[in-house]
Formats: sequence, structure tokens, C-alpha cells
Amino acid sequence: MTNKLLIYGSYGFTGNLIARLAVKRGLRPILAGRDPERLARQAVALGLEHVAFSLDDPAGAALALQDV
Repeated sequence: MTNKLLIYGSYGFTGNLIARLAVKRGLRPILAGRDPERLARQAVALGLEHVAFSLDDPAGAALALQDV
């Protein structure tokens, strides 16, 4: 098992602060949330992976998180 960090809601105010601090500390979190366009913009800006899914869809969330 690897240690991975996923930040759901990463493009919101608090999530963005956490993502930027994680990168500053040398971590490589996976950014996550519902809006694929906002995630992609943030992921490019921070040089990180991202995955879009809704917590309202348990099957979709499980599929999106298979490799996390």
C-alpha cells in the first residue's frame, strides 16, 4: 500500500489552501471534486493529478478511486 493524499473539493477556498501548502511541503496530492474543468485548471497550475467524481454517486466514486 502506498501513502496517497486526496483532497476532495480542492478548488474551493480551503481545499486550494491545503493543496498549495501540501505542494509547498513537497507532497503530491491528488486533486478531486465534481467539476472536471475547475479541477483540470488547478491541476495544471499546480502540476498535480486530478480525478472528478460526485460523492452522490457511490459506484462512480468507487470507480474513480480504484487506483487511489
